[in-house]
Amino acid sequence: MNKYIVRSVSKTPESRINQKKDNIFYFDIYNTETKKCVRVTGSSKEDIDEKHKIAEDKIKNKIFTTDNAIINDAWLFLEEEFKGENEQGFMKDSTLRGYRSDWKAIEDITFNEIKLKNYLIKKIDVDFLDDFSEHLTTYFTVRQNKASWNLFGRILNKAAKKKMGIMRNIHLSADREKFNKRKKNEIKETPPILQGANPTEKFLPTVNKMLELSKCKEKNTPGYYVGNYYYVMWRTLLEGSLAISELLPLNIKDYDPINHALDINKTVDIHTGKINLKPKTPDRDGVVFMSPEYTKIYLHWVEELKTWNNPKGLLFPSRVGTIKSYRRVDLQFKNFFKKAGFEERITLHDFRSFGSKIREFMGLDETAQEHLRHATPQMTKYYQRGKNWKDAEKQIAASTQIAGLLK
Repeated sequence: MNKYIVRSVSKTPESRINQKKDNIFYFDIYNTETKKCVRVTGSSKEDIDEKHKIAEDKIKNKIFTTDNAIINDAWLFLEEEFKGENEQGFMKDSTLRGYRSDWKAIEDITFNEIKLKNYLIKKIDVDFLDDFSEHLTTYFTVRQNKASWNLFGRILNKAAKKKMGIMRNIHLSADREKFNKRKKNEIKETPPILQGANPTEKFLPTVNKMLELSKCKEKNTPGYYVGNYYYVMWRTLLEGSLAISELLPLNIKDYDPINHALDINKTVDIHTGKINLKPKTPDRDGVVFMSPEYTKIYLHWVEELKTWNNPKGLLFPSRVGTIKSYRRVDLQFKNFFKKAGFEERITLHDFRSFGSKIREFMGLDETAQEHLRHATPQMTKYYQRGKNWKDAEKQIAASTQIAGLLK
């Protein structure tokens, strides 16, 4: 008797249906040994009925046994684990989307006229893994190759844990020499805006023109003026070298004008708008020290914000008081550069990269090895956070030099 049981199809309660509406119906595959379930969801009755029939056929033919388990079975178990971590707040939505994307990139690759997702796990050996690695190296970018390969290793380890007929860490035996050489020799493309030995020659005239244009009080819709909105936004990105996911959820109170300190304590998922009350990565948790010039701009902007509909106290709210849409910011960003006469490719990440590149060019990367005597308890608090804190005075001095280049 098979240890798996396919439960009946049920309709998801309205309050539990997600934004994509791909979980309107569901059923569970119950493991009688572990007493755990794998949940399968569908966007319509036809969709869930088809998935239910496939599941029943798998159970009927003992598809989950060692003799019949396929790679997609192991992926479903791993995906369920990922979903659980996501629901508990241990995995970001963007990370879960990334894993699903990495799986989608490889699931239909064909070997011996069989798609990877339908390949029998018991037939996977080192020769198969060598061929799979060769395929990734030939047709995938270095980044996608690495991501999909690492995910595939996790899928196989999940199969080993579920006793589907494979040894743990077998993927580590594969020949990855070609990939490693390609990764080592990869030449990263420099964005057009930052090309050249001196990043100030091309970037500064263009960005200063763009900043000047963004000061204009343009009337986008009746009764709505952006004022200095985009000017302050671009200055914050430039001086702070922030990711857009760090900038959009900033609150007014996140900036300390006395110490010129911007507290980076949360991010927003640019696809869903969901706030994550943690930094983009563990080493990004901390404070960015800005220039006194920026503080003047900030204080002026805070006064201007008092006329806005801003119940959440955001530094850059939308006109209805919510977090600004990434797509709208990106569109405005590109439009301002076009108005400034720059027609080449430009991204928000390129803009952010300027901060670190100009600091390197100007020799502003040196930092103190010891903490200063702190003038206020708040400064001490700043220094206690994070790992390798830099000298605040040097950071502010560096930011001041950067600010001096901007109009």
